[in-house]
Amino acid sequence: MSFGCNFACCKETTLHDIRSNSTPCIAGDFNVDLSKYMDHSGTTDYVNILLANNFLPVIVMPTRITTTSATVIDHIYHYEGKNVKKEFSVKTGNLWCDISDH
Repeated sequence: MSFGCNFACCKETTLHDIRSNSTPCIAGDFNVDLSKYMDHSGTTDYVNILLANNFLPVIVMPTRITTTSATVIDHIYHYEGKNVKKEFSVKTGNLWCDISDH
């Protein structure tokens, strides 16, 4: 997996547009292995851009598991926005099922 400047620039612009609209937003499933955050600069940049724009991860456990590996490729980020009600909460989790490997 390799991300170029275009990925970062497009994401930054899109995330800025969402933030300036002040609307709560959920974005997700980019098939980027978040477990590579420390080892892959493209993944590090991707996560850092999302965090810098206040998009918080709500799925951080492995979502694709095989007998030889586990990856975090299906993930969701949440942007609360400015108009969210205080009693609003996000609840997430992973369901284990042997129909698919993720």
